[in-house]
Amino acid sequence: MTDLPESENIGEQARLRPRSKWHRPARRWAGRLLLFAFGWLLVRTIAFQGMYIPSNSMSGTLNRGDYILVNKLGYGARVPFFPQWRLPGYGEIHRNDILVFNLPADSSVPVYSRTPYIKRCAALPGDVVQLMAGKLMVNETTATEPAQLTCRFRMELKGSVVAQKFFENYKLENFNWLGGSAYSVCTTRETAMQMKRDAEVFALEEFPLEPREFQQRLYANTTQRKWNGDFYGPLTVPEKGKTIRLNAASAVDYHYVITAHEGNKLLVRNDSVFLNGIYTDVYTFKYNYYFVLGDNRYESTDSRSWGFVPENHIIGKASYLLYSSKNGFSGISGL
Repeated sequence: MTDLPESENIGEQARLRPRSKWHRPARRWAGRLLLFAFGWLLVRTIAFQGMYIPSNSMSGTLNRGDYILVNKLGYGARVPFFPQWRLPGYGEIHRNDILVFNLPADSSVPVYSRTPYIKRCAALPGDVVQLMAGKLMVNETTATEPAQLTCRFRMELKGSVVAQKFFENYKLENFNWLGGSAYSVCTTRETAMQMKRDAEVFALEEFPLEPREFQQRLYANTTQRKWNGDFYGPLTVPEKGKTIRLNAASAVDYHYVITAHEGNKLLVRNDSVFLNGIYTDVYTFKYNYYFVLGDNRYESTDSRSWGFVPENHIIGKASYLLYSSKNGFSGISGL
């Protein structure tokens, strides 16, 4: 029998040598980890996503540092990289739903890469929305608002009261001295009623901004309108398929919608409007939009600041509170 060359003999021995006892388990675990990673990514993309609350704009309902679960299935998850397409959902957006969405004003980057925000849905497509003395009006009717809505009050303390100690007792963080023993404070109506009954309080009443107290940087605001955070609108929320008259006035309301969100060029000359270089006096919206507000109105940057939320920016609904920054892990609670 002819002997194998030394190099081939070594290769034959390596081929016949039994594999390490760890080889097969390692392959199994690697496969399981890959499957788990794929499953986690799939769930996060189309079903649920965790999110920390980054600011005080929803305080009272959700506080900075809370951790929530966002349900993407209800409204239908967006198709990855094609936010204008959605998978079928089992529900619709309703007023007072707490929405998680990509910031509409962040137009320099793709929708998926924009900062996630969380606010409450105040008005739906086609609604006429308005704030009067801080009270939300939808379609000329006073809207139902959350119990933990933060309002502004003017409070006067009795002369001997130490203000700082009083504010600490009621855990008040947003307050301003108005002169003498008077302060403006932002808190819920429930807390305000407790303070009003306090023996140390001389007087307390709601204290919205003054009408026509101009706040220039609000969405669709002008020097003629002189809107502010408590006196805002009326403004009609764009609705898919709805046609509006397009003129200089309506161009102020919907310029950003028509250009940034719907991809057109808009030019206004006197009272004439040119859409993509062609004169027109009508426009039909391509998408549905929503008007959103923070529950802590005086510390919230919302639709009053940057306008409507397009439907393709909506990530999902804030459905469950998993961790409270105030109470820790105290069980899962619905929102």
